[in-house]
Amino acid sequence: MALCLWLIMYALWCGLPTWALAQLPAGMPPGVLRYRAQVVREVHFTWGVQQPVAVFFAQLHQESAWHAAARSRYASGLAQFTPGTARAAQTRFATLQTLCADAAGCPLQPAWAIRALVLWDRFLYQHRNLVQQAEERWGFTLADYNGGPGWINREILYCRQFGTCDPTRYFGEVQWACGRSTPARVPWACAENRQYPAQILYRWRPLYTRWLASG
Repeated sequence: MALCLWLIMYALWCGLPTWALAQLPAGMPPGVLRYRAQVVREVHFTWGVQQPVAVFFAQLHQESAWHAAARSRYASGLAQFTPGTARAAQTRFATLQTLCADAAGCPLQPAWAIRALVLWDRFLYQHRNLVQQAEERWGFTLADYNGGPGWINREILYCRQFGTCDPTRYFGEVQWACGRSTPARVPWACAENRQYPAQILYRWRPLYTRWLASG
């Protein structure tokens, strides 16, 4: 009963119809309803209307569970940008500057965070253009987003140098080179980075694919 009342109050606060909350699948945070239209709009504008949008919903779920004020040890906001990456995105993409005048970016502003995530994903995806298989390319892209492309590049180099893993495949290959390159990442960072792409692509993306298809 208390949960039902909380959901009704949340819907009224967000200006959402209460029936929309009732249609959310189990495990999907109600915050998604507030940002659904903007995520779709930003993805279609940057990637084209042919781009499936569920992966971006899944990524935002993994990053913050749709809490705009979310903060972690190193990052903040819906898209959990670190200060360094937020500044880099703000500098690289002029369209972000129309939403926020701060040179450091505005990761706690939802509109900025969503647009920045979509743009940064595109930037990372384009830099993995030697990877032909789409799922593997997304694996690299998401690992780059979470761990930083510098670390992933070191692990690709490790695979090339020692031949113990395929440098063109993320899942089951470069994924397990984390912690073996020189310098090597600490174990907790490897554990998080290995899980991040799979959580998004294989746990959350199917949930959002079904929900988005249901209208």
